[in-house]
Amino acid sequence: MTGLYGNLSASERHLTWDLLRDLYDVSALPWLVIGDFNEVVQDNEMDGGVPRNLNQMMRFQSALDDTELLDGFRLTWKPKLVSRRFLKPWTPPPNGWLKANLDGAFNPITRIRGVGVIVQDSNAVVVRGLCFRVSNGTYAEIEKAFAGRVAGEMANEYGYSPIVFDSDCLKLVKAVSDDGDDDSSFGQVVADVKQELSSLPCSFFSHVFRESNLVRS
Repeated sequence: MTGLYGNLSASERHLTWDLLRDLYDVSALPWLVIGDFNEVVQDNEMDGGVPRNLNQMMRFQSALDDTELLDGFRLTWKPKLVSRRFLKPWTPPPNGWLKANLDGAFNPITRIRGVGVIVQDSNAVVVRGLCFRVSNGTYAEIEKAFAGRVAGEMANEYGYSPIVFDSDCLKLVKAVSDDGDDDSSFGQVVADVKQELSSLPCSFFSHVFRESNLVRS
């Protein structure tokens, strides 16, 4: 069980979400998180107060998705209770397809980012994979989007199509299927992902939770 109090500053709250992700990676045991996150995923969770910023709520939801946590109490001014979802294993793609599992991470202290991609066929045979570390990262969502771009580049370079790209970042999956423009740093990387995807017929991005994005030996 973990007690958590979200950063009071909205501009610094992403550090709380990155901390959640770091704690998630420590253990695969069932996990209960209680406390006040100072954020909601929907306006109707609040009992009064001004409407919340949509991007802030999406970042909180993305952190919950990335850490397999389910929101508990509905009123944000009461202690919130979240618990881990039931584990779901990795599933193979259909015959004739490939699946790329991708992920990105960011350490807010060292500002080091890591990216990993692995491609498997319908028999769970590893076709290709890569991972690397880069300095001067920004925040976890951008690194996950960057992993999507790397996966798309790999698929185009080696002719991997049709292919499904599995990501545990719901924000990335939604953004790739959205026709709107986003001038943010995240949106610029997503635009590159869309460009790579346009050259891969029938291929698409799919959201999975973290346990389904793990490679089994």
